[in-house]
Amino acid sequence: MGPIVLEPHPGAVPAAGPSPAAADGWAAECRRLLAACQEQVFDRPALAVTTARRAVSLAVRATAAADRPAEWVDLEALAWALLANAERVASDLEAAQQAMARAEERRAEGSGDAALAARLLGLRASLESSSGRLQAALHTTDEAVAAYLRCGDRAGLGHVLVQKAVFLAYVEDTPRSLDVLQQAFEHLVPKDDPRSVLAATQCLAHGLHRMGYDIPAAQLVDQAATLVEEGGDRTLLLRLRWLKVRIQMSLGHEGEADLLRIRDELLERGMTYDAAVACLDLATFYAKRRRLPDLRRLAREMFPIFTSRQIHREALAALLLLRDTLSGGRAELPFLEEVRSFLERSRHDHQLRFRRAGSGG
Repeated sequence: MGPIVLEPHPGAVPAAGPSPAAADGWAAECRRLLAACQEQVFDRPALAVTTARRAVSLAVRATAAADRPAEWVDLEALAWALLANAERVASDLEAAQQAMARAEERRAEGSGDAALAARLLGLRASLESSSGRLQAALHTTDEAVAAYLRCGDRAGLGHVLVQKAVFLAYVEDTPRSLDVLQQAFEHLVPKDDPRSVLAATQCLAHGLHRMGYDIPAAQLVDQAATLVEEGGDRTLLLRLRWLKVRIQMSLGHEGEADLLRIRDELLERGMTYDAAVACLDLATFYAKRRRLPDLRRLAREMFPIFTSRQIHREALAALLLLRDTLSGGRAELPFLEEVRSFLERSRHDHQLRFRRAGSGG
C-alpha cells in the first residue's frame, strides 16, 4: 500500500488553516465514505479499498485541523481499520497489516472509546484468520467478546460470536462451533445486522452438512439464498450455491455442471484458493464414477490454479502431490478428502503441515 495522498479539498484554507466547519464537513464525508466502504467490501473489494483510502485522507485532514482531536483520532483509527479490512478482502495482506497497525496506533492515541476498541479487535481477528494465524484469531475473538460484554453492545457481541463460530468451523471443531452459533443467534437482530445472520446461517448449514444432516442443511441454504438474492451479495450467494451443490451431491444428485460453473466463477472473481477446493469437489465426483480421462484433464486444468501466489507453500505441496496422483489416473477417495480437509484448514492456519495418512512422515 502506498502512502495516503491528501488531495486538495474545496474547504481548505491554506493561508490561515481550515475552519472548524471545514473539519466537521470532512469528518461527515469520511463517515459517509466508511458506510459506503462497508457496503462495497464483499462484492467490490477494489472499489472498497479506493473508498476507504479517500476516507482515511479526510480523517487525517480533519484530525490535523480540528479542536476536538480525541474524537477525530477515533474516526481516523476506524478509517484505517476499515481500509485494512478492505485490503484483506482484496487479498493484499501486507497492505492490510500496515493499515491495521496504523489503526491500532491511532486508537491508542484517541479517546479510549471501549466500543471502538472492541470493533478493532474483531477486524484484527479477521485479518489474523486470513493471514493463516487461526489460533491468534481465536484468541482475539475471545478478547473482543470480553470487550463487547464490558461496553454492553449486544449486536457487536453477536457479530463477533459468529466470527468465533466460523473460525472453530475452520479447525473442524463442529460441536463447539454450533454451540457458539447458538449463543450468537441470541444476540443478533436480522434487520440490524443481516450479514452476520446470513454468515451464522451459512456456518450452521456447513456444520449440519459436516455432521450428515443434509436435508435440514439444504433447507437452511435455501432460506439464506433467498435473503441474499434480495440483498444482492453476489459473493455470499456464490458460496451458498456451492454449499448447496455439495449437499445435493451428498444426497446422490448430479452436480458436475454446477461445480464447473462455480469453479469458473471463483476464478473470475480471483478467489483462487476457493477454486482449488472446488477442483477437489470435481475430482471426488469423477473418482466416484471412475472417470479417469476426466481426472487427468482436471489435473492439467488445475496446474495454473496451483501455482497462484495466493496458495501458500504447504498447501501447494499437497496440491502438486494431488495433481501427480490424478495425472496417473489414481484417485483414492480418502486421499481426496484428506487433501480437501487440509486445504480448508491450512488456509487459516499456515503452521499446519501436510502428512499423507500412512506415509510414515
